Amino acid sequence: MEENYDGSNYSPSTFLPLIPIILLNGIKGMALGWSTNILPRDLNDITSATMEYLKKGKINNELMPFYNKLDLIVEKVEEGSYSITGKLEVINTSTVRITEIPPILTLSTYRDVLDELEENGKIQSYIDKSSESINLEVKLKRADLSNYTEEQLIDLLKLKKVHKERIVAVDFDNTKVLQFSSPQEVVQKFVDWRLSWYEIRYQNLRDKELKYAEYLDCVMRCFEGEGKIKPLTQLISSKPTREKIIERITQLIDVKFNDPQEVISKICSISIDKWTEEVHQDLVKKLEESLDKIDYYEEMINDPEKRKKQYIQELTELKRERF
Repeated sequence: MEENYDGSNYSPSTFLPLIPIILLNGIKGMALGWSTNILPRDLNDITSATMEYLKKGKINNELMPFYNKLDLIVEKVEEGSYSITGKLEVINTSTVRITEIPPILTLSTYRDVLDELEENGKIQSYIDKSSESINLEVKLKRADLSNYTEEQLIDLLKLKKVHKERIVAVDFDNTKVLQFSSPQEVVQKFVDWRLSWYEIRYQNLRDKELKYAEYLDCVMRCFEGEGKIKPLTQLISSKPTREKIIERITQLIDVKFNDPQEVISKICSISIDKWTEEVHQDLVKKLEESLDKIDYYEEMINDPEKRKKQYIQELTELKRERF
């Protein structure tokens, strides 16, 4: 954990997603010595590919590019190369309506394309009726339009673009730049890296729970006594000074704590009305639950297959979400 900008709160220093986010949104950019062009993918496809690799050790899922809320045709040309085609419809003998353009183009740049086609006499005119969605009506000569197939119209109106994907990114530890051969390789390397953090997670949970269990054990000793040392509850009934209470707690607890004074102070802060048999029995139950958690965390640390199953379970829950 690390402090936020003004020290008023804490947030995780590392964000550990369940899937490689870099494939979800896609990105294009250039820096000194390298460039990248990563196409976006569907959340469900990435999640399924991640689960497939965990279960089978390989990925058969093609992981085709996916453009959310855009009505596009995406086809694989060759490995790492995809054609992305917009949509059109013929609405009468001289008019074509364009309802989607390739995402590499903005509406402004595509109007430049239509302006050039108009100047070259390939089309007669066009009207831009776009608002929240693409709506361009293109006028052609009747004789010309009647002779065009849909594929020829797409070529004429430059609605198909081929994208060559180049997946270059900083590795998951932010130490070096890597070039990946495919989106499947990104998923594979991400899963291998992400699995290592499950072991770290359960080690941290175990260590935290061990500290809590040791504290509960100390409080239990104060209730029950230790060997010839009488319980703290007997001393409390005689209304002792704070110094006497601290002395008795020190005798009762195990001094293996890194900071025994912290534990002593915490036990001292327990109000007198809490030193009851009811609270004692509640502590017994809490200690049992804590020891069970420690056993569970130890199992997860020592069993890679159980960690995989936990990862798959979390991915299954992710797939149930609606975004």
